[in-house]
Formats: sequence, structure tokens, C-alpha cells
Amino acid sequence: ARMDDEDFNEPEVVHRLDYDAEEDRWDSSPREVKVAVQMFAQGDRMGCIMVQDLHDNKTYVIKKPFDSEAPGATTTAIYEHCKVRTVAIHVAAKYNKLKPRLMIGFLPCFVYILAERPGQPAVIVEPVVLNHSKSRVSPATANSDRDAIESFEHFSFHMSRSNFVMCNAQQVSDGRWTEPEYH
Repeated sequence: ARMDDEDFNEPEVVHRLDYDAEEDRWDSSPREVKVAVQMFAQGDRMGCIMVQDLHDNKTYVIKKPFDSEAPGATTTAIYEHCKVRTVAIHVAAKYNKLKPRLMIGFLPCFVYILAERPGQPAVIVEPVVLNHSKSRVSPATANSDRDAIESFEHFSFHMSRSNFVMCNAQQVSDGRWTEPEYH
């Protein structure tokens, strides 16, 4: 659905944090954004809010936890969630260089620190996916998708020299994966 100027709050300054998996560091850049007045979708634990980044002229989705005290809603958990997903993107790029039968892609994300808001909350930000839905791997998952993600998980264990395994990702409706864990 098209959103007009009145659907957004006034511009505000945020800090965009991108995790660099190769260098194991966070890179920060100031941005000016306009956050939508209200959520456009919600799940069990998070609401989705459109945000216009006036620096790169793109629209993204802020994932905002309903309960700021819930596990996974702390600033540390938000950073870790984004870091794990970025590491998965990094591992998937190496995996895909081997030209597997089915490539693996993860939905990218970054963190905004809402610097002008009380408490300067951290939020996860990701690209807009139309008709977004996600599902865990299950017996209902297509065999090719299940085989591909299991192969990727196995690859991650060997690539990391047995230091971690990427697992438990959910498949997004556009074919990419999200919310991986690593152990």
C-alpha cells in the first residue's frame, strides 16, 4: 500500500549500525529517517513499522518488540540477532561460491539507534518484503528447500572449523531465510 507524508512522523536523527562479519566490528553512520505513525503488521512478539531512510532514499521495516523487557528485546539481544544474521549472510556467500544445486540467501538487517527517543532504543531494520510470511523447516517444507538448508548448516560447521553451526532458520515467503541461530 502506498504511504503518504502524513503517514510518517517528522524526520529524526538515528545511528545506523551495520555489522561487518569479515572484520568482526560494527560500523556506524548517522542518518535522518521518517518513521511511520503506526504499525502496518504484527506477529506474536513484534510489530512492523515502515521507515523512510532519507540518506539512501529507501524504505525499510523496523521490527519493534511489543514488550521491551522480554527476552530478545534487550539492546544486547537485538545486536546479537543482527550479528548472527549477518554472519549467516557471510557464510552463505562462501557456500554459494561452491555452486550448490540451490543457493541460500538470508534477509539482510541492520540496527538503528533511535537517538532522539527516550532511552535511545535499538531496533532491527530490514528490507520490505511484500506479502511477508515465514515458516520453520518442517515435514511440509519442500524437499529441495529442506535439503538446501541442511546442506548449508553442515557447510557452516565445516567452514567454521567446528566452532559453530548455523541452524533453525525460518524460510521467508520470497525464498530467502531469516532468524538463524548459531551454536
